[in-house]
Amino acid sequence: MKRLTAFVAALLILAANLSTSNAAIKYFDVNDDATGSGVADGTGYAWDTTTVTGTSGWNPTNADGTGAGPGTTVAWVNGDDAVFSAGTDANGALYGFTIATGVTATNATIEEGTIKLVNGLFTTTGNLTINSGATLFHTGGTTAAYGYNAAGKIVLNGGTLKDVRTGSAGTFIPTAKGIEVNGTGHLAFDNQDSINDSVVVIYSGTITGTGGTTANGGAGTLIYDGPDQFGVNTNANMTFAKLVVNGGSYRNRNGGGAVDQTFGATPTILTPDAIMLNNGGAKK
Repeated sequence: MKRLTAFVAALLILAANLSTSNAAIKYFDVNDDATGSGVADGTGYAWDTTTVTGTSGWNPTNADGTGAGPGTTVAWVNGDDAVFSAGTDANGALYGFTIATGVTATNATIEEGTIKLVNGLFTTTGNLTINSGATLFHTGGTTAAYGYNAAGKIVLNGGTLKDVRTGSAGTFIPTAKGIEVNGTGHLAFDNQDSINDSVVVIYSGTITGTGGTTANGGAGTLIYDGPDQFGVNTNANMTFAKLVVNGGSYRNRNGGGAVDQTFGATPTILTPDAIMLNNGGAKK
């Protein structure tokens, strides 16, 4: 009986490992078996588990969007890895998508282009990665209604995470969802009024860095593009190496002491360009 119990336990562990390691990669694709994703500039799409082509399609096999024939695209399956988008024809496109309640991905990658979150919660249990040249932003509302969940982290792999909303800003990203800068990464906030640097959007998590220079005791370069304030409201020390402010201001909302390290890692040597202000500012 003990051997049987141990054998059953081993099978259950194996099954659990297989279920977490076999997530399929699916590429956002709304034109079935034709090359590319077929995504149109300015068009809104749905991310749910029922519709396929026209409003929400996923290519389960081919990154370029091609297939064996009509019916290539499939509906989304929760727990798979999402890539936006198939092929390269969504590069530069500004398109939006709404996320149905309960839709989840293990990992998600914004591969190219500019897309906006219109409604729904962007839920990943792993990482949300934004590649170089790509932008993901959301407009209006609060994270209670839609935005990003707390699990996993946001990896800025050269890409841009942007918040665009009117009125007061509130919280941009959940505290528990860390931001990782891989080499370089961009953040931006615009409350869409006529006065730059007039409103602050607040982040209470931790920004870490990988790649890039280690001269400042960390790695990675965080670039803030403005035009309004990005406020860091945390006692955790940041470990990215360099801060560049291209517009608006990057603000430490905690005050003095060790929390000044919200501007980046403690320099190990004198590095005059550790904080660069390019038409933007840094505030305490």
